[in-house]
Amino acid sequence: METASKPTVFLVSDSTVQSYPRSMAPQCGWGQMLVKYMTTGAYSVYHSEHSSFPNAVTYETDTVKIDNRAMAGRGARNYLAEGRFDDCLAAMRRDDWLLIQFGHNDAYRAKPERFCEPETFKKILWESYVVPARERGVHTVLVTPIAMREFDEDNVCRPSFDGYRRAMLSLGEEEGVPVIDLGSLTAQFNTRSGPEKCKALYMWVPAGVFEGWPDGDQDNAHLQFGGAYLYAGILARALARVPGFPSDVLKNDAKTATRADTAFFR
Repeated sequence: METASKPTVFLVSDSTVQSYPRSMAPQCGWGQMLVKYMTTGAYSVYHSEHSSFPNAVTYETDTVKIDNRAMAGRGARNYLAEGRFDDCLAAMRRDDWLLIQFGHNDAYRAKPERFCEPETFKKILWESYVVPARERGVHTVLVTPIAMREFDEDNVCRPSFDGYRRAMLSLGEEEGVPVIDLGSLTAQFNTRSGPEKCKALYMWVPAGVFEGWPDGDQDNAHLQFGGAYLYAGILARALARVPGFPSDVLKNDAKTATRADTAFFR
């Protein structure tokens, strides 16, 4: 298989990672912001090459491509059934990277095309995602689902969709797949922020401010610009510690993310 001249980081996920058009502002997925933690300089944005899906967006710098294939309403099962992962596989080259974050939609029993039990979820991830990617020489990283803005009586935010999170952690341990526990990291960030300040991260927007949201919104699952930027920074910091990940494609992400964290807590 052809080796990439510059690595591509493929993002396979749901609405919390997806790239959105300007008409949907301020809704934003962390996959839309990840490029801002890549090496400095200008970057280009275009529809992903050879993809038949209109939501596929590529962000290209001098040293790396971020190919965001995330799509709202998808879990491991229906993303696969729609041929979306086959579309990704066709574009992958040796030494590319694949980041998989599912769990939000997989837990939704009311939608049978999405739902699967955590053990089935684990099996699908291994057999239908990780193994085919490995066969192509692609490095896979599992990413646990971001935390929702949900707090207990002590104002502590816990990781969301914990059965799916634990399935990912278990698969990682059993098969040697790196796992970024973004669910735990974002829950910790939310706890430090507190329930009220945390609204600035999620789609809590007033009526009459954004054209795409004339009635406003109070959404504890999806991110707006600031949340997507901060969570992408948390992800980038963790990605820099994944064995073998090409650190030269990242900015000094720990400092960048720390500055963003500090600004948010002021």
